[in-house]
Amino acid sequence: MGQHERNGENTGSALPHVVAVAGLKRSGKTTVASALIAGLRARGVRVGSVKTIHGHTLSLDVEGTDTRRHAEAGAEFTIALLDDQMAYFEPRASRATLPEAARLFRPGVQFVVWEGMVDPGTSSAHVVCLRAAEDLERTLSERRIDPASIVAISGIAAGGAAGAAPVAADVPVHDATDPAGLASLVDLIIRRFGEDRA
Repeated sequence: MGQHERNGENTGSALPHVVAVAGLKRSGKTTVASALIAGLRARGVRVGSVKTIHGHTLSLDVEGTDTRRHAEAGAEFTIALLDDQMAYFEPRASRATLPEAARLFRPGVQFVVWEGMVDPGTSSAHVVCLRAAEDLERTLSERRIDPASIVAISGIAAGGAAGAAPVAADVPVHDATDPAGLASLVDLIIRRFGEDRA
């Protein structure tokens, strides 16, 4: 993939293939994203994930913690080593872009499953999650999804979708909670990016 490594960082300009899992709240995004990660891993593909979170403060690095005190003292970054996890904190004035975050990706990662809204201009394939078929236009509008980037419909609306009619012209419906549906969705994504892994 043209990536380079320096001190464990991904320093190349090439990014992994981005598979965006987008939809309105409670449309099944996390279920689909998790299934895609597992399905790609089962094919021997190295996968990372990105989760865009809006309107919430999610941080272990809250006021009064040791890691926050390190940042307030001027550390450019802080790494917290837990018994079974590692957390990286970097103070920022604004949300990081994918190319900025990519320096943290492990070298050799081929796909990133990105749950939530992706950066404008990020080359990606969208799996659109719907609660119901009639949510498609609203989802595309509110999540600013280019219809040409959609590779499949999934989520709650795809439940029991074997043989289901497409929600939109030429857009297949795949139930990621069904093993056969997930296998078809993973095949579709691998073909989309030309990864000869299947």
